[in-house]
Amino acid sequence: MTITNSDVEMFGCTEAELNNMLDNNYYARVLNKDVADLMLAMSILSDAQEVLSHGNANQARQFMNKSKFILSRCMDKIDVRGE
Repeated sequence: MTITNSDVEMFGCTEAELNNMLDNNYYARVLNKDVADLMLAMSILSDAQEVLSHGNANQARQFMNKSKFILSRCMDKIDVRGE
């Protein structure tokens, strides 16, 4: 399995598409970039809840993984150790 196929299985899209989603985040038009990325992660979690309520556990898992990817990028921007 290639990395791209692994990404699609994990996220429902490639990592490049995820990065494109972050670069073209709609929320960044009205919020600062950091807050916009957090809003995007929350929006994707809402999508996960919706598809889960319709019984699509795999797509919900992919949405959750997308959200975790975005949150990890947000954490990379801050010093989580407090130093």
